Formats: sequence, C-alpha cells, structure tokens
Amino acid sequence: IAVIAILAAVLIPTFAGIIKKAQLSSDQQAVRNMNVALAASGDLNDDMNAVIDALSENGFNSKKALVPVSKDYKFMYSKANDCIVLVNEKNEVVYPEDITYDEADLESLENSVKYLNAEVKDVAGLAEAIANGQMEIKLEENLDVKTPFAVAANTEITVDLNGKTLTTDWVDSQKHSYAFNVEGTLTLENGTVDARGIHVYDGGKVVIGEGATVNAVDDDGGACLWIYEGGEVVINGGTFNAVNGLSDANYDNGEPGVVYNKGTLTIKGGTFTAKSDVYTIVNEGSGTLTIEGGTFIGNRGVVCANGGTVTISGGTFEVTGEHPNPAHVVYALNAKVTVTGGEFENKGSGEEFCVDSKGSGSITDNRNK
Repeated sequence: IAVIAILAAVLIPTFAGIIKKAQLSSDQQAVRNMNVALAASGDLNDDMNAVIDALSENGFNSKKALVPVSKDYKFMYSKANDCIVLVNEKNEVVYPEDITYDEADLESLENSVKYLNAEVKDVAGLAEAIANGQMEIKLEENLDVKTPFAVAANTEITVDLNGKTLTTDWVDSQKHSYAFNVEGTLTLENGTVDARGIHVYDGGKVVIGEGATVNAVDDDGGACLWIYEGGEVVINGGTFNAVNGLSDANYDNGEPGVVYNKGTLTIKGGTFTAKSDVYTIVNEGSGTLTIEGGTFIGNRGVVCANGGTVTISGGTFEVTGEHPNPAHVVYALNAKVTVTGGEFENKGSGEEFCVDSKGSGSITDNRNK
C-alpha cells in the first residue's frame, strides 16, 4: 500500500502535466489550422463577421470549436496581425510566440457576434448542433424526439423551427417528455412544439417570438413553460395552448396549464389558452410575473397568484364560463397583485378579481386612478 501511495504521488502530477501539454499542443494546432483558413480567405478587412465566416467554412463552425480545450485559455483574433492567437489566463499571447500585440487589439472568438447556421434534418443533427453551441439552428424536417434537448449553461441557442413541428414521445410513466431543458439561453421561433412543455432552470433564459406555437399535450400534467426559481422567460408573441392537466385537477393551489412560474416571467404579447380544468398561468413561490399585453383565455381561471408578485399593465383576460364552479379571472392566494391596465371579463359565475380569505394575497386595481 505504501509503495502504491508513493507511486501515485509521483505519477499523478506527471500524468496531469502530460494531459495539460497535450491539450496545449492540440490548441496550438487548432490555431495553425485556423490561420491557414484565414490566409486562404484573403483580406478580411478586420471584419469579425468575415473572420467567423472564413473559419466556419473550414470546419470551425460551432461555439465548441472556437473554445480551447486548455482550461482558462481563449482563442482570439488579432486585428494588427490578422491572425488567430492563443491567450492564457493572464491575457498573454502564448502562441504564436513571435508576434507583437496590444491587448486592446484582441477580440475573443467565443464572444463573436455569430457562428455558422446549422440546418438539421434529424434528431441527432439537432442534438449535436445544440451540444456544440451553434447559435442559429434551423429545422428542415418535422422531428419526433424521445428525450429533452439540453441547452447548457453559458450557451446561446436560437432554434428556428422553420414552420416545422417538434414532437416529444412517450417517456416512462409520462405521456410526453419535455422538449427542452434550458440552463443557458434559448430563443424559439417560427414553428410548433408539441410536448409536456419546456423546462427553464436556474440561470436559464427563454425568449419566444412571433410565429412560435407551444402546445402542452401531456394528460399527466406539465405546462407549456415550467419556470424554476432563477429561470427567466420573455414572451414577445406566439401561441400557447394547454390541452394538458390531470382529469381531477388535484393540484393544491391550482393546476398550471400554460405557464408555471417560480422565476421571472415577462409577457409582452401572444395568445394563451387553457380549456381544460387548469389555470392558464400559476405564479408561485417568489416568482415575478409581469404582463404587458396578450390575450389570455381560461376555463378554471386565468391567473392563479399563489406567491411572489404579479403586475398587469395590459392585455385581455377572459374566463369562458364553461367551468361548473365559480372560476375567477385573477385569483390571489398568497401573492401581491397590482393591476394598472387590461380588460377583464368573466362569462361564468366567478369574479373578475378574487382574493382568498385564507391566504395572505392582495389585489390592487389602479386602472381608474
């Protein structure tokens, strides 16, 4: 045992050094290959977009390809030398070794404004493009997937569904899996997602624009957007339909249909519809919900405010009147709700605004002040 311990103490640092040298050698080779590609592309006029395009056309076509394997190192473009350099954690150029540079002259490839768009035709291609951190991804075919796509922290992904549909399949006891698990930044546009919904975790951000449709289609629950504490979602437009929910709706404070929010949610537009026995939006915990516009239709109710803060400054809100029991347009249990604008209509036997007497919630209507 003592001999093994001594050998380990001697060899482990040696192996670590060998691995570090191998990684550094790999990064230096990548710099050589990138500079060959730039030299073949002619005069780039210090245009970072042209640099990225030239690299992309030669296989350096993803964010992953533009990040060194050596820890805390960076690939940067030197405008003065018209070449790619390898920079260490002290912001010193370590390769090529024979160039003169000014630190202000260097621009990071990782933070460059764009990467090559990926056009994907199958599930494997979409998974690879997302894993590589490619910023612009366009679907060329409808896709039927079985597991969620993971958008990793510190990546920015735009998925242009291109009029296509992304559908998730059966997973374990659930009828559908979530389409995306987001810890980085995901922008979704121009197509349809049929799934249990989209998960937004702590540190994750989702931006949804006009042309996107998200349908929550799992009879066992879920929501179009399920936002955890620390997650952020901005909805600029789109269509969101809840055809999900439990048949007996045994959720303690309101089964969420379209959105379940414990993070930060800003809605600027879009259409949100929940026809089953679920609330259109549930805000819970320390969640912050801001509604500036949009159309919201609910059966059991539109906004269930069970925690955090809710601010409504615009939009139209309607309860259809199909629910057999009194259903309220805005229902405050343990949240502070402030209304400064919007139109509210209840076609059923419930109220437009209702505060649960058993909770600590409140609703302040400042529309006429």
